[in-house]
Order: sequence, then structure tokens, then C-alpha cells
Amino acid sequence: MQASILALLDELRRDLGMGLLLITHDLGVVRDRADDVIVMHDGVAVDSAPAAQLFAHPAHPYTRGLLEASLHMRPQARARRERLPEIRVERGPDGAAARFAVFQPPRAGGAARQHAPDGPVLLSVRGLRAAYQGRGGAHVAVDDVAFDLGAGETLGLVGESGCGKSTLSRTLLRLTGAHARVRGSVRFEGAELLELPERRLQPWRRQMQMVFQDPYGSLNPRHRIGAILDAAQRAHGIRDRHERAANTEAMLKQVGLPADAAVRYPNQFSGGQRQRIGIARALIVRPRLLVLDEPVSALDVSIQAQILNLLAELKEALGLSYLFISHDLSVVRYFCDRLLVMREGRIVESGTPDDIWRAPRHPYTRQLLSSVPGRGRRD
Repeated sequence: MQASILALLDELRRDLGMGLLLITHDLGVVRDRADDVIVMHDGVAVDSAPAAQLFAHPAHPYTRGLLEASLHMRPQARARRERLPEIRVERGPDGAAARFAVFQPPRAGGAARQHAPDGPVLLSVRGLRAAYQGRGGAHVAVDDVAFDLGAGETLGLVGESGCGKSTLSRTLLRLTGAHARVRGSVRFEGAELLELPERRLQPWRRQMQMVFQDPYGSLNPRHRIGAILDAAQRAHGIRDRHERAANTEAMLKQVGLPADAAVRYPNQFSGGQRQRIGIARALIVRPRLLVLDEPVSALDVSIQAQILNLLAELKEALGLSYLFISHDLSVVRYFCDRLLVMREGRIVESGTPDDIWRAPRHPYTRQLLSSVPGRGRRD
């Protein structure tokens, strides 16, 4: 869909003889579509050049840092082998950016290990179907989906907007509501979740948590961060307030936020910091599985690298498994052990990222790969 919209803009630009100011944090789109580029930081244009020159010979250290952190520029990078470079900004006495440096985080001790495909299965899905009744009849959003997710695995789920990815995630977590008609099997460590009444779901809800796409809309703006994390713990039966406070302090530290974050409100944080808060809220009850619904799509390149590095570190430290939902193929290629490709509610292809990139079998997968930004400039 992104490719079709960009193609439409190009067609209109040519037909109408108009100029186009394209504002984006997607460097692949910039390389493919722009004639000239301005790079901004803190409201200041720090770099400006023709696109070919900027990508070949970036003049400013911030631009160089963006290119080094961009997955479009690092197609061979894999989370199991390396972390992404991060941009560090030193501030002057007046608070303005004084110096930019690119920092390469060390690889965690277990980062090179891949998920063993024959290891224990954490989540098993068979024949899953979710339909909604509307005025025009039933709309099937998830249709006969089956897959296994192993303990310690990062399983990617990709597909275009509206293909059923988010509905699938909500169905797995029993969040679809009474208006949805669901059938099939969802087993978590052998327990059939779809058959459990609501009152018996609580222990399993603690084991499966979600990180949402929007780091702005997913936090209550009227509540301090400490209260948000405290409420999550109380909802899952942690009654001792001293234990909850200690958990909050430790979790904020683990996701890279200062201790005083607990007494601040969401609007006092950047987008990347808010996503760290969302991750902290999901992890505060110590789940086994995180469902990550487009967790970095709203973030710029440098902050995206920080969040992906954080998720990789937390996976190693806490023994987590991830279901990673995204429409950004460069991100899932870097971050995931295996991929599922979804179209119109069905899984049409699965395999390792490298296998799918080398030899996609389904025509839809080939179409997705051909639309990845950054493969070359337009005519």
C-alpha cells in the first residue's frame, strides 16, 4: 500500500507539474523518491544535499548516525548477531546539541543463539477463525490460521494493513469481545485458552502481555507512570505495595528510564521513552510471551534502533518469547527468527527471513518484497 501511494504521488507530481515536500523518517523512501534532502535535528537543518550525494557522502555526524542505524542501509544485520548503532547527543550549556557520536552497543552473551526449531512449543494455534457480524453479513478477519511459537523464539507476522494481523493478536489474548465469533484452538503451554471462562483466564493473562503501536495513545495521560505500573501489578494480584514499588523502580531501570520517571506524566516523555514505558508496563508482571503490535513503526530511525536493541537485551535477560507484528519487512528481517506472511486473514507463507528473501514461494510475498523501499531510485 505504501508503494502504491508513493507511485500515485509521483504520477500526480509529473502530471500536474507540482513540487512535493515529503516529510518522513523512512530513509529507504527518501533514497528512492527524493531529489534533494534536508536532515533536521531539534528544529535545526543540520544537513542538506542532493539525495545521491547525501547517501554516498553524508557530511554531518547526525546524518552518518542515521544511515548507520537504518536497516535499509544494513540488509545483512541480524539481531542474533549484532546490535544496531545508536546516536548519542551531548548537550551544550544552553541545552542545544553540541556533539553527536555513534555508539555501537556490545552484543549480549547469548545473542548469537538462534531459536531451535525442534525446541519446546510455548504457543500452539490450530484452525483459528475470527469473524465479525456486520450489516453486510459476516466478515472473516482471521481464517484457518495455524502456527507454533517456540520458547525463546521471535516469530514475525507481516502483511498489509487490514490483513488481520492485529485481529489475530487480540484473538490470541482473548481481547476480541463478545461481538466476535471465534473458533479453533489456542494452546499456551498445553492449556486451551479459548475454552476457559473469563474468571479462569487471569493466570494466563499474566503470562501473555502486549506492547501497543501507539506510544502516545496507549498511556493514560492523567496518570503518573508509577501509578500506571502499580495498577498493572494490582490487576494481577500483587498485593504488597512495597513489593510493587520495588518492582516499579527495578523495571524502570531495566528499560533505561530514570527513577524519577515514576512521578512524571506521559506528556513529559519523548515518543521513544513512552514506548519504553509501554514495554515496562507489559513486563512488570513477568510474562513469558510478549505480543508486539507494530512497536517501532511510529518512531524515527535512531529511536527505532534503541528500542530494537532494548527488546533484544530484554529477551536475553528475561527468557522471553515474542510475537512481533509489523509491516516493515526490513525490521522483521533483522529482528525475527521466523516469519509468517499473512494475506486476507490467512497465513500464505512461512520460513526464516533469509529463506523468504532468497526464494519467496507465494506471489503475494514476492509482491511485498518488491515493494520494500530503498532498493533503488525511481525513474
